[in-house]
Amino acid sequence: FADLAKNTEGFGSDEEDAPNNVDIHFEPIVSLPEVTKSGEEDEEILFKERAKLYRWDRDLGQWKERGIGDLKILFHPTKHFYRILMRREQVLRVCANHTISQWSSWQQSSKPL
Repeated sequence: FADLAKNTEGFGSDEEDAPNNVDIHFEPIVSLPEVTKSGEEDEEILFKERAKLYRWDRDLGQWKERGIGDLKILFHPTKHFYRILMRREQVLRVCANHTISQWSSWQQSSKPL
């Protein structure tokens, strides 16, 4: 058994297997755009507040939460229109996008939350 120990001493040592100063670099398969346009770049923020949005579910007869995030009132100076925009907090998906015009009517719901 002494001969077997001598033959396996140098076999598989870390010093022989590890190459010196290897710089591994991989090119990306798909290049992603740096910045994604949201459509809000040309608009002025008139109002911004954290809010929770609900919707009425007719089938269940109760309010359902639509999202939590920043509610903004935006004004587009070249197109001259206002809109309400709300995006969900972490995923930034749009949960409310409504134009405001002089014919818009808003009222408080008589149904309790």
